[in-house]
Amino acid sequence: MLLLIFMVLQIYSAIPIIIGLKTLARFKELENNRSFAEYYLIGNFLSMIFGVLIALLFDYVLYL
Repeated sequence: MLLLIFMVLQIYSAIPIIIGLKTLARFKELENNRSFAEYYLIGNFLSMIFGVLIALLFDYVLYL
């Protein structure tokens, strides 16, 4: 949701902060469990892609 809000408001500099905070919250698990790290990175990447696509769609519909 934060990604969607920041994209719609065109605050692109806040996006790396979201990524950093998500990674910081899971740092211990990423360090200790390599298989979890792979799932986490793939899930995080897909989440960001879907968030960006939804934000672009929202912008397109909003400014029609």
